[in-house]
Amino acid sequence: MALLLSEIKKIGKRVTWTAQLRNRLLVSGTLLATGCGGAYLFRDKFKQTLMTQTKDIAKESLDDQSVKVHVGNFSQDLVNQVLQDEQTYNYTKALVRRIAQDPEIIDETRKLLEQALEHPSFQAKVRKELAELCQHPETRKLLAQVGKDAIKDLSQDPEVMKMLEMATWTAIKGAMTPNWLKSL
Repeated sequence: MALLLSEIKKIGKRVTWTAQLRNRLLVSGTLLATGCGGAYLFRDKFKQTLMTQTKDIAKESLDDQSVKVHVGNFSQDLVNQVLQDEQTYNYTKALVRRIAQDPEIIDETRKLLEQALEHPSFQAKVRKELAELCQHPETRKLLAQVGKDAIKDLSQDPEVMKMLEMATWTAIKGAMTPNWLKSL
């Protein structure tokens, strides 16, 4: 009898375990189906929230100074590595030569430069930059020195001095008209 009772208890435990497993699977399946159904129903909202969160995290990362420094160092190291690679260097050199010798590229570059140089906003910017450059004290010193050196070099050239002498006499003769004394 005790043996029969122990066997009934074992069968009861198996039935209970099977029922618990079935209940757990049923609850898990229900939760999974509810989650999938919710994800399907709210997929646009979920996608929008995920994109917003990703954008915010990326923005914070990009605004972080240490990340900027790290990315800057990484990109600088990458460029240096690429520039030091012999195969990349040779390929780049060949590409630049090919581009520089292509008549179409040369013509289009010339046209683009002409358009840029003729554009009023570009000319205004160049005038502004030149005016600021000429106002700088160091630039003024340099221009004064260049002017002095140019005058010194020109004054030592006999042809220039002869032309200057002729121009001076021509100006004096032109100024001496019959009414010349009256204008004084």
